[in-house]
Amino acid sequence: MSSYTLRYTLAPEMQHRAMMSWAKPLRSRRQKVLRAVAGVALWLLCVTFLVVLMQRDLLRDATPLLLAGGFLAGLGLWWGIARYSIAQLSGMARESLLRHGELNAVFAPDHVVITSALSTSTMDWRCFDAVTALPDASVLRAGALVYAIPDAALPAGSTPEGFRADLTRWMEAAR
Repeated sequence: MSSYTLRYTLAPEMQHRAMMSWAKPLRSRRQKVLRAVAGVALWLLCVTFLVVLMQRDLLRDATPLLLAGGFLAGLGLWWGIARYSIAQLSGMARESLLRHGELNAVFAPDHVVITSALSTSTMDWRCFDAVTALPDASVLRAGALVYAIPDAALPAGSTPEGFRADLTRWMEAAR
């Protein structure tokens, strides 16, 4: 297609999924299994190291427990801070999205224009780094920014795969 003119309202839940999609580098089952095996191997290495230190009487009885407890407390703190930060970022994005309302977007071979009730953005394809897919949307990534485009907003006769192929082709042609 030579260009796409779309009108849609983006659901906050879809925007959240788009924001999280680029941060998930492990997608294949093989990669996930290899990561789990590496985690188990690292855990066994740590346990073996502590057992060797205890056998050589280099650690007192409470020391391994304190080390493990401190490590787990640090891990729990890191997880809590990460979850809180993600919730804060998602909340800010949700509030902004709701203020913008309905979006009008034009995707053409030489540029992208996204217009809302609050702003108009005109971007060259060189701004974008990747085109990815969600089960019900396409996602354009520009640095840390993501632009989700619902499949339901595509014109009749267009497919999500064809839309993403056009976006990818235009993005690569601009480089």
